[in-house]
Amino acid sequence: MVPKHTVLPIPESIDFAAAASLGVCGLTAAMSLWHWLDVPMVSGAEVSKSPSPTETSKEKEVLLVWGGSTVTGQFAIQIAAHSGVEVIAVCSSSNAELVSSLGATHVVTYNGKTDFHIIGEILCLAQGRLTKAIDIVGNDTARQVLKVIKACDKPVQFAPLAFISSKDKIPPNATVHTVEMKRFILDPKSEKYGTMLNEMVTKEVVKIPKIRLLQGGLGAIEDGLLTLKKGTLAGEKLIVSLP
Repeated sequence: MVPKHTVLPIPESIDFAAAASLGVCGLTAAMSLWHWLDVPMVSGAEVSKSPSPTETSKEKEVLLVWGGSTVTGQFAIQIAAHSGVEVIAVCSSSNAELVSSLGATHVVTYNGKTDFHIIGEILCLAQGRLTKAIDIVGNDTARQVLKVIKACDKPVQFAPLAFISSKDKIPPNATVHTVEMKRFILDPKSEKYGTMLNEMVTKEVVKIPKIRLLQGGLGAIEDGLLTLKKGTLAGEKLIVSLP
C-alpha cells in the first residue's frame, strides 16, 4: 500500500521496463531541479519539443551536471534545458555525443585531463553565470564541484545526489541541499512533480534513457550488479524483469 499521490499512470508512449526509470532516476532529477534548485517548472501548456527561448545566452543561468551520462543526469539535462537553463555537463568522451544530443549546451570530457584542467574549462564556459550544480558521481567529484563554486563570484545552489563528505569545507557562496526523496511520499503536494514529468515524457520533451533489460527475475540481480561494477553500461538503464 502506498499514498495515492505517489501512483501515476504509465505514459502510453513507453512500456513497463522504460517506466521503471521514472520512479527513481527521473523523479530524483525533476525534484532536485524543481523543488531544491529553483529551476522553473514549465506548465503543461508550454511543453513542446524545443527548449523555451525565454532568455538570451548571455542572460541564462548555468547549471553544472557532473555525471551527465548517468540516467539521472540525462533526465536533469533535458528538464533543465527545456526550462531555459544553460547546461554544462561533465562526462567521458565516449558519452559526449549522447549528452550533447540531450540538450547540454557544453560538454566537458574528463578523459586525459587533470582536475585543475576540468575545473578551468567549466569556469571558462560558465562565464560567471553558474548558479546551480548537481553531482551524480560521488565524493571526489562533489569535491571538484565545490572548487568550481568557490571560484565563482555569486551564490550557487548545489545538490550532491551521490555523496558528499561531512569533512569537506563548504565555500561561503555555496548552498548545499540535502535531497530527501521521501518528501515525495510525505507531501501530497508533490504529486505535481510526477504529473509534470509524465506529461513531458508523453509529449517527448524528455526522452527515456536506453534500457538494457535482464530476464530472469531475482536470479538476474547478481549479474546486473556485476555489470554495474564493470561500468560498461555507457548511459543505459539496467532493468531486471520479473517472470
